Amino acid sequence: MKKIAIVCGEISGFSYAKLLIKELKKISSSLELVGIAGKNLEEHGVKIIEEYPPSGFIGFTEVFLRIIPFLRFLKRAEKKIKSEKPDLVVFIDNPGFNLKLAQRLAGLKKIYYIPPKLWAHEYKRIKIIKKHFSSVITIFPFENALYSKEGIPCFYFGHPVVDLIEQQNIKEDFWTKTGLKKEKKVIGFFPGSRKSEVVNLLPVFLKIASGMGSVSTDVQFAISSVSKEIKKIIDDIQEKHKTSFHVWEGNSQALVSASSLCLCASGTMNLEVALVNRPMLVFYKMNVVNYLILRFMIKLPYISPVNIIGGRQIVPEFLQNMHYEEIRKRCILLLDNKEEIEKQKEGFRETKKLCGNPSVSKKAAEFILKNV
Repeated sequence: MKKIAIVCGEISGFSYAKLLIKELKKISSSLELVGIAGKNLEEHGVKIIEEYPPSGFIGFTEVFLRIIPFLRFLKRAEKKIKSEKPDLVVFIDNPGFNLKLAQRLAGLKKIYYIPPKLWAHEYKRIKIIKKHFSSVITIFPFENALYSKEGIPCFYFGHPVVDLIEQQNIKEDFWTKTGLKKEKKVIGFFPGSRKSEVVNLLPVFLKIASGMGSVSTDVQFAISSVSKEIKKIIDDIQEKHKTSFHVWEGNSQALVSASSLCLCASGTMNLEVALVNRPMLVFYKMNVVNYLILRFMIKLPYISPVNIIGGRQIVPEFLQNMHYEEIRKRCILLLDNKEEIEKQKEGFRETKKLCGNPSVSKKAAEFILKNV
């Protein structure tokens, strides 16, 4: 019986891991799966050998402050995987941890699914990938040329976000549970899945909302929460800002579908919103030190995956220093102006084509099993 170890961290990684695991099990029911991942993968047939702790932070200063727990976890993960002696280790996203662990697992065959965005920053990491991975499964159509140029076997089947949307089965009665009114437009807030994202962005969203009433009384707000930990942070921020918008803890796609406009942290959620065809604004904010370092390192003109894939600005981006009146005007345009709404939706149709067709996870699983 073959054994595969799955290594993934953070909520988006867990979501894509679930899709991959489901397809792996369909193809080979006898396959043994072990994981350095979240406990929620246990229900999908993975034996968690070391639970991945919620990272909750992005940026250099946050990582530096947690360096000792990080190194301890890295050492435990290395020991646990080596003791399992898997036939293959599949790494999913999360390069900050995954590349360091991969370098410690000499002698084990490794595949990287959803590899680092080398085209955005730290291209030098390509050397680690070339040395330690037998192949890479990319998720953006332009990535293969980069890896092929370096002589790294790479394979593109599409972006797994299309499977995520395809398999959403939303049965929740959003309107009954939230008490929001169907006849009024909803602006959905998606401040991110990490603690630092929420701490930095939710106050921005609340400030935007505070000035919307004078422009349009036909608007209501709801905030997406991805976990109980994030819900507590949201509640604390709302208390501080004296707001009481509904916090939606259900399937995020239910809130996306109910929203006329989405305000999102930069990230995979942007693609999910685009594939559901909802207008959006994208935001990125971090502490000043991290921002200055990142601005120096990153060479891309855009931060949202929707704009990066499209190669142009499809959705507006707001970075670091917010001009609230301009943002509120953009919100009103995307709520009321049919021409502006259609411009975004036209871009989303391009996004959908570039993300590929469903069954991305199935094709990735077939490739992985052929290479165990």
